[in-house]
Amino acid sequence: MHEAASIYRAAHGPNHPTVAEELKNLVYVQRQQGKLEAATESVEAALSIQRNQPEVDSMAVAESLFNLGAILEDRGESDRAAQVHRRSLALCRRHTEGPHPGTAVNLVELGSLLRQQDELGAAEDLYQEALSMNRSLYGTPHPSVANNLNDLAKLKQKREQYGEAETKMRAALRIRRALHDGPHPNIAVGLHNLGGILLGADKYVAADSAFRAARSMLRELDQAQSETMAFALEKHGNLFRERGQHARAEAAYKRALSIQESIHGANHPKIEDLHADLRGLYEAWDKPRLADRYATSAD
Repeated sequence: MHEAASIYRAAHGPNHPTVAEELKNLVYVQRQQGKLEAATESVEAALSIQRNQPEVDSMAVAESLFNLGAILEDRGESDRAAQVHRRSLALCRRHTEGPHPGTAVNLVELGSLLRQQDELGAAEDLYQEALSMNRSLYGTPHPSVANNLNDLAKLKQKREQYGEAETKMRAALRIRRALHDGPHPNIAVGLHNLGGILLGADKYVAADSAFRAARSMLRELDQAQSETMAFALEKHGNLFRERGQHARAEAAYKRALSIQESIHGANHPKIEDLHADLRGLYEAWDKPRLADRYATSAD
């Protein structure tokens, strides 16, 4: 990718639109490789070229701003990322008429950032607008509509509005089942998410059923060792612990821990979370020696 950008610079000059396009491709590769500083430099170089064209392509600038915001998210700079996504969204609104896929994507991304920052009212407004826009663009049975409903369900869950969260998550699941003939990873994730909502609402029997369905589907999809399976096992372990089924919670947590360690190694925040789960379980189970094994990771 570096070579291609150099070739285009030599052939067309450093400020040609094809150089910006090649830099955009390079940004994708650098993000995949975790080279976030290099990706930041590449996208900023692309932005500089795009902004200095005789006729500025505002939607190309908006796309580069979106990419910059995503990189800043990867770097943990959520405040700066939100500012950049707002600029990208403003450009999309200014230079499109009516519903537009670029606007919808920006609405979702900014909404997710604000949800993480607990600006839940603003996030909900953005999610609702994205849902309305995607329904206008694609109709109801579409992956983007299902994703919007999923996002809204998670936001409602965070607000502890479990009834509304359940309704929206079930609606997302209905769409995903209509789109996919048979088992599919997105359906399994939706079942796992539904189980988490039902657990929060103290609907233990229904939550247990959703977690079991998610785990069964993941096994059917040959994803028994996937991170999604680890998440489902951890949530299922939480349910068992809530019900005082300590041995079953222990088994679920330990299986989840084994999967996460095989993916991430021994030193990772997700490993620490599971260590904390196990410590809390053993404390509730009155097994202090076992709890102490996880004290360093949990503290």
